[in-house]
Amino acid sequence: MTDIGKRIKEFRIKNNLTQKELADKLNISVSALSNYETGYNVPTVSRLDEIAKALKVPLSELLGDVADTVKDFQEVYVVKYIKAGMPEVAVDSVIDKVFVSKSYAGNNNYVGLLVSDDSMNNARIHKGDIVIVKLQNYAENRDIVVVTIGDNDAVVRRYYDDGAKITFMPDSTNPKYKSQTIDPAKDKYRIIGKVVQSLIKFE
Repeated sequence: MTDIGKRIKEFRIKNNLTQKELADKLNISVSALSNYETGYNVPTVSRLDEIAKALKVPLSELLGDVADTVKDFQEVYVVKYIKAGMPEVAVDSVIDKVFVSKSYAGNNNYVGLLVSDDSMNNARIHKGDIVIVKLQNYAENRDIVVVTIGDNDAVVRRYYDDGAKITFMPDSTNPKYKSQTIDPAKDKYRIIGKVVQSLIKFE
């Protein structure tokens, strides 16, 4: 869907807008807009609608020929949080939708989670990003997963299993985040899924 970025740039130029001027209209950073235009990042569904309105074009016109290919993409709900013991997608937690290519997604299910802290910033997952999570209840060593531990909301952590204990480890420049080691036979936890992609800055 990188053609969407090209069309955003095309209509921005037709409207005699600089990147900064359009970014200001959208209340996002210039770098976020640049990521859209280069195809490095794909706007969410609601963001596409905002861009179309700012550029004073119908959404269908902004999408252009890309609209014919939307059927090749799977819509993925983005949630603000995932609570322990609750479904991955709770109605009151949904804040947007993003697209994942069906050729990439296959028959798997996904959810997007808004990252709420900087506990994984060394892994280039920052507060405000969206992580795309392949829903599965298992992981391999060093996978980055979304997990609920005890009765706490889901967090993003790196997974390590030594055969007896499982450690969920942050990867951060902030020392306040600590590893949590559990006994899988005794302690309550649930792996929501494996992080497969991070979309930079939910702006």
